[in-house]
Amino acid sequence: MRRRMINTASLLLLMCTILLVPSNAFAAYTIGTETPFPTPSVKESYTSGDVTFSKTGHPVFVSNAPESIYDHQVNKTLYRDTLNGTFRFWSSHRNMTTENVKFFLYVKNPSATNSVKLYLIKDGYGDSNAGGDVTKAASTATSGFMSSKNAGGTYLATIAPGQGYAYEYSAAGGIASQKAIVHIADFRAVDVTTGSDANVKISDISTNTGTTNLAAYANTATIASTNYNAKTKDDYRGLLQYSGRTADIHLTLTSAAPARFITQSDDGGYINEQDILLSRWNIDGNPQDQTPASFNGKIRGAYWCTDYTYHINITNSSGLPNVYTLYGSRTSGAFINYKISTVTNRHVDKGNGIVINDTPTYTLHTIVQPSNNLPLSLDFVAQ
Repeated sequence: MRRRMINTASLLLLMCTILLVPSNAFAAYTIGTETPFPTPSVKESYTSGDVTFSKTGHPVFVSNAPESIYDHQVNKTLYRDTLNGTFRFWSSHRNMTTENVKFFLYVKNPSATNSVKLYLIKDGYGDSNAGGDVTKAASTATSGFMSSKNAGGTYLATIAPGQGYAYEYSAAGGIASQKAIVHIADFRAVDVTTGSDANVKISDISTNTGTTNLAAYANTATIASTNYNAKTKDDYRGLLQYSGRTADIHLTLTSAAPARFITQSDDGGYINEQDILLSRWNIDGNPQDQTPASFNGKIRGAYWCTDYTYHINITNSSGLPNVYTLYGSRTSGAFINYKISTVTNRHVDKGNGIVINDTPTYTLHTIVQPSNNLPLSLDFVAQ
């Protein structure tokens, strides 16, 4: 009888041990596979001193409102602002008119004396003319931008004092009705006389009249209104100060917490991660002092089209031999774009991540594409 009782006690102890072991301990992870996130996994607090960011790069011209373009928003500037030197331009729109619409980046040289040279450093483009939606177009544009390499830049034009240059970024023939366009590009404006960075006035223009009236559209007292209302946060246009973030991540995995994760989200952020979107035009298209864009009182921040460089250093004190990184989304299906050695673009289902690495110390590059579902999740898992 005593022997049977000992065996029963041992069995109960074993069952309790199994229940306490996280589910990831039994999953065989393979690089490149999609797999459910481990449970439990501890979210790192936004106030954690073990996840810190520094801001890098150059200003970003954001034109994502009006996102859907209707008849009254064609042949108008969608957003306009002044940039200096190197800047990022990203635009994401959907043509809701019955005609093809073309999109132009119109660059005006405001100087009265000096000419300006304009260079294209790198770009990515996607549209849904051949099928798909704005999310797929954004996925194509983002992966293309991450793969683009042209450090010296491609010369585009010399712009005389007071004159402008029209750079068509939509496909030949424009964007068809009910189709979407996403364009991401880095440019540089250089003063021909001094060789230093130059100011340029940038307008994102939608048109169905060709190039004839672009200079006039870029010089109006008002711009297109957005589609903003109490339920539609169609307000995302303005300038961000920085195009990049560098993050230092120092997390420890233990036997009690063998899985930890951080998020990429537009709600909150880690130390020094966020950047406020500032707009010189209100939702009705009237000029204003540079003001934070907001939706129902929530200040709009930066995630989309931002270069993230994560320096990851995971200490493994869990007693388990391996450390893996999973990248995906806990809350919805989403696209992820990342680079460790090569650029990779994947779609993941809700609750899943892609196993992207199997070392505790490495550098990860990502960009959160426009139109993506957030938050995204980076999980570090001992196994």
